[in-house]
Amino acid sequence: GCDSLMTLNLTINNSYTGSVDITACDSLVWDSVTYYSTGSYTNSYLNINDCDSIVTLNLIINNSSATSLDIIACNDYEWDGVVYDSTGSYTNSYLDINSCDSTVTLNLTISTGSINALNITACDSFDWDNVTYDSTGSYTNSYLDIDGCDSIVILSLTIVTGSSDSLDVTACDNYSWDGVV
Repeated sequence: GCDSLMTLNLTINNSYTGSVDITACDSLVWDSVTYYSTGSYTNSYLNINDCDSIVTLNLIINNSSATSLDIIACNDYEWDGVVYDSTGSYTNSYLDINSCDSTVTLNLTISTGSINALNITACDSFDWDNVTYDSTGSYTNSYLDIDGCDSIVILSLTIVTGSSDSLDVTACDNYSWDGVV
């Protein structure tokens, strides 16, 4: 029946609740789990005082991108300071506005144009591209091919001039000439 005095030395350890905002490219590994999409994810932990701690991950996933360019060029093509002179696929990587990888593939077709020969024999004259030629020789014209590249055509022209002769014939009753009586 005597008074007892008891002193309680109490320490209250509070739980922790917090959040983490992270922006990542393509995926993020958080506590051994890989996340591929934007969202809020919550994990529970025990803090050093064995109290619950809840952490929310506010995740934004920005995806990398891949695009392609289809280019037809004459003789060569310059892309990002590099000159390409043969047909093929070439890839460059960049960082996009979100600092994620952006891959661009250049599908390049190199057209070198062409040189073609045209051998013509004509009587008296020959019309080519609205020009009348009346003497034997070589003539050159330039065109743009289907790809927009220079295409050269060399005309080797032989002009044969016609002749006129007369034939003096004396015949009785009728005469057959070139199948005509």
